[in-house]
Amino acid sequence: MLNDEPSPEADVFLQRVIDSGAFQAKDGDLPSDDAAIDTHQRRRLHPQRGVIINLPFRRDPLFTGHKSLLHNLVQRCSSPPSRIVLVGLGGIGKSHLAIELAHRIVLSADTSVFWIRGDTLSSIEDGLEDIASNAISWRHRTDSLSKLAYEWLSDERNGRWLIILDGVTDDSFSFLQDKTSLLQSQNGTVLITTRYKTVGHRLAGNRNDVIEMEPMAVFDAVALLGRKLGRSGNNSWRGPRSTSDLVKSLGLSPLAICRASAYIEAIATKAKTKPSTSQLLSSEQERTKLLEFEPSSSNGSGKRQDSILTIWQSSFRAVRAERSSAADLLALMSFFDRRGIPKWLLNIPRRNDPSLHKGTSGIFDIDSDIETLLNHCLISSNGTKDILSMHGLMQLAVKRSTNHTTRHTYEYLFVKRLQEAFPRDVYSNWTTCEELLAHAQVAASRQPTSNYLLGYWASLLYHAARFARAQGNYEVAMKLADQVVKARSHLHSESIESPVASSLTALIHMDQGSYDMAEKIFTQVADVYRDDDSYARLTSMHNLACIYKLRGLWKEAEEILGPVTIDRRANCGEDHPWSLSSLANLASLRRAQGRYHEAHIVLLRVFEGYTRRFGLDHPRTLASMNDLGSICRLLGMPDEAERYQKQAYESRRMIFGADHPDTLASMNSLASTYRVQGRLDEAEALQEQTLEARKKILGPNHPSTLASMNNLALILNDQGKHGVASKLQSQVLDACKEKFGPEHPHTLTSMNNLALIWRNQARYALTKWTMENCAEARRRVLGPDHPYTLASARIAESWASEKEKMAR
Repeated sequence: MLNDEPSPEADVFLQRVIDSGAFQAKDGDLPSDDAAIDTHQRRRLHPQRGVIINLPFRRDPLFTGHKSLLHNLVQRCSSPPSRIVLVGLGGIGKSHLAIELAHRIVLSADTSVFWIRGDTLSSIEDGLEDIASNAISWRHRTDSLSKLAYEWLSDERNGRWLIILDGVTDDSFSFLQDKTSLLQSQNGTVLITTRYKTVGHRLAGNRNDVIEMEPMAVFDAVALLGRKLGRSGNNSWRGPRSTSDLVKSLGLSPLAICRASAYIEAIATKAKTKPSTSQLLSSEQERTKLLEFEPSSSNGSGKRQDSILTIWQSSFRAVRAERSSAADLLALMSFFDRRGIPKWLLNIPRRNDPSLHKGTSGIFDIDSDIETLLNHCLISSNGTKDILSMHGLMQLAVKRSTNHTTRHTYEYLFVKRLQEAFPRDVYSNWTTCEELLAHAQVAASRQPTSNYLLGYWASLLYHAARFARAQGNYEVAMKLADQVVKARSHLHSESIESPVASSLTALIHMDQGSYDMAEKIFTQVADVYRDDDSYARLTSMHNLACIYKLRGLWKEAEEILGPVTIDRRANCGEDHPWSLSSLANLASLRRAQGRYHEAHIVLLRVFEGYTRRFGLDHPRTLASMNDLGSICRLLGMPDEAERYQKQAYESRRMIFGADHPDTLASMNSLASTYRVQGRLDEAEALQEQTLEARKKILGPNHPSTLASMNNLALILNDQGKHGVASKLQSQVLDACKEKFGPEHPHTLTSMNNLALIWRNQARYALTKWTMENCAEARRRVLGPDHPYTLASARIAESWASEKEKMAR
């Protein structure tokens, strides 16, 4: 049995043919050895002996993948002599590929093939002696069989040959270095497989002769799993998405995939039903069972094959023996997300952390540790070796190979280090937050049992949730924030939940358009801090004012926001971010109230303040820039509006990406400005793009999505597409009535716009009645002097006057 690959069993029939001597030369075929004959005459007078095959493994009829690599290897083994090294993690498919290569060489070339186990000195010696005993059994000399094997391999009359040295280790490497005649022979090709990169490069001598085995392609991995489970070869890749997710979770490793298929079959035999592939993804417990599963040998001997865990543990032990600090690093890495592990985050005290082991100290050379793990193919890295990755199943295997106390130690180091490293100012450290978010999500998947670590864990998740919200990734943000609330509740049992974490949850609800839930939570938090004369009270009141504004309760919002703004400016200073944030929301309220000139003045102050403090490309500066453009449009300055909004849009797209909610807000605003400028085709294209993205990201009934639908309906109406515009605007009105109520400012805006569209369809009676009701409702809700009220009233009066003239 091979020591690290999914190996076919010995082919009894083939071995009997080999033992019979059918492939060996007969004694009578050997001409006399005449040293005076030159090389050309020797080739002519000494015909090539029979081909010898020493290949104790049958060909796997289900072999899949690595087509281009296999084709390349066949070509190299059929061309001038060479030395090739396959390097990779145990189970990546090195030996399996070598077996397939050997069988193809046997079928396609007049080449002898010898398979030698390369893991120990004795196994290599045994392999060379097998060559000698098969190839030159006709000689009766006192030389060692090993020497006779070398002589036979060096003799050009014996034709080309391929030797496969499988599983070469550090121990056997020194022995092979002394046998340069074998490695440098001009008569054949030596193919070496090893888990050790340094061994591979030293044996090859030439960098180009070292091939690092990559995982299988997803297509091939799914096909292999399907074939192992007995599915049709033509359709095996067309399985459910869970199948591709499964092979990815298995690291696209042939060994893991073969073990998974055997595991599924074993479960099916016991349960009389084959489990779905998604069950292997459902829990760590199931993946652990797969790691420890020992399938029966396929030759009927009843023996068990080594589990994946057993195979990999041999590498873990080798690393521990070579460099214990590298093994410690591997244990720490097992807690991170498997991809994108930053080197700078790992450069911390580990086992010798004074807080964990008093009285000990040590300096770790992380570069040497990383090189050791790379050499053993247990991790991978980018070109500069500052970003590392680790097979997900390998991470689980490492955890299973350590005791409870050690696992707890590294879990503590992982959470504490990540909590310290996650930036508090997400906007100024956006790239770092992006780098760490996935690792924080992995930490979130396992809540610590100790209260001491739980505090660090909750702090980490809180900052990660803030960043996820800033990304517009509301689903992740809400999940993390809810976990923080529960953790804080557990740590502070005297309070129902943590007000700070609850405020974050409410902000996410607000971003998602769930205004009722947001208001409920903000009110509860404000009640907690009502008698507190601190920053927390001002923040809770500020948040409550924001939700009042969004719900159209402008009077209530102004009663809170005005004093909060004054307090913040007095206590924190004019250009403090808290003061500028309150001013920005005050400007938004003034705009909603129709006080555009006041809003413009305040927004200019906010924009200049953010620019001085953070620069032009800071997200808060860009938000004020976009809002300033919208105010300019309402004030009849469309060209200036375009200048502000276009700059904000381009910067947001570059910083956040095309589908970020802030980028979409800029696209929506810019499309409205294009409409005012009469650039209707550009406006339509941009607004349609915005609408589709908002539906996908925010949902069809989000307030921002409804705003894009409303604006697109207006553009279509201006283009004369009244039927399409009417249908779209009707959908907006119905959604606003259901979401906000019949007299919310958004609902009344939609009603006003629908009446304008109907007017173009000559639906005069319905138009007049709708606009009159809208004007009356706006008078009640917005006040008689609001620009929207005045506009609706003016249009209603104009239409009434026209009807009277027509009646005369």
